[in-house]
Amino acid sequence: MAKIGSWQQANANMDAHQPSHPSHLFTLRLWLEELDDGRKEWRGQVRHVTSGEARYFRDWQTLVEHLKVVLACVEKAKEKTPESKGGQEGES
Repeated sequence: MAKIGSWQQANANMDAHQPSHPSHLFTLRLWLEELDDGRKEWRGQVRHVTSGEARYFRDWQTLVEHLKVVLACVEKAKEKTPESKGGQEGES
């Protein structure tokens, strides 16, 4: 039972260190693919958990650029909501 106790303690520690600011969760899947000429190449998929949007990539630059676009869109959408402007919907 020590493993369960350790897991519960680790989980409690993670909860205690959650940031107070919004965060974004992505899953990243990587695999090594063999090409026709015998070379191997890393491939990947990144998925924004909240929206479900997924993108495949073959190089790190494509991954980084996609993350920048997704996060910029999230921030723009957040700026347009009434809550982010300091008021509540329906207030004058």
